[in-house]
Amino acid sequence: MTILVVDVSSANAMGAAPGRSSLQDDLDWGWLCAQGVRGAYVEGYIGNDGPNLDYAQQRDDARAAGIAVGTYDFCFPGLPDEAGHPARDPVSQARLHAEHDGIWMPGDLPTMADLEWPAPEDLARWSTSWPLIDTWNGIYLGERDRLAGRRVGIYSYPWWWESLAKGMSGTFDPVYAGRPLWCAAVGAPWVKPPFSDWTLWQRTGRELMVPTRSGRPPVKTDCSAFNGDEDAWAAFLAGP
Repeated sequence: MTILVVDVSSANAMGAAPGRSSLQDDLDWGWLCAQGVRGAYVEGYIGNDGPNLDYAQQRDDARAAGIAVGTYDFCFPGLPDEAGHPARDPVSQARLHAEHDGIWMPGDLPTMADLEWPAPEDLARWSTSWPLIDTWNGIYLGERDRLAGRRVGIYSYPWWWESLAKGMSGTFDPVYAGRPLWCAAVGAPWVKPPFSDWTLWQRTGRELMVPTRSGRPPVKTDCSAFNGDEDAWAAFLAGP
């Protein structure tokens, strides 16, 4: 049976978190377990803008259902320092994410860095370039590894890495090598340089319609397949 992993954010919760009187997370996690879901990634932090306000509730509810939990953080790579925008630099952003997410423990999914921004057409708008983004990624990932206590993985799309490869003339920072790849794709998983294989495949178009405990309509929730057997899954959770 394929090992499945879902991912959730504040978009899966009801309404806006501040002042909410109803449940912050009403997804039926027991139902997810029955579908073969063994892991859940919860959105932690969005760049240097702020956290997923439903993070703790979604994480705790998944754990209470017996589901292994991990965190993914959306990154804002390559942005120049600017007054009024603290934690744009890679070290500060890595520390901001780590402080929010807490310490990784064996049995948890490895932390994932969500690298899919900015879009290629928006580089000039954000006063950045692929070499700046590549350098930022290398520093961020190194610091995030140190803080997490294990090598973090990367979530992304093929078009983003193709654009980075073109912008770097195919020469990547060696820091990417050997990291778990969580790839989003329609039809089949992808593997692009600098990756040699995929670990998780977010199967676009094959999301789960998850029932809720509050009675609101089911929520479309991304669902990924794990590339491996039970032994590989145990190693994935055990750490470096």
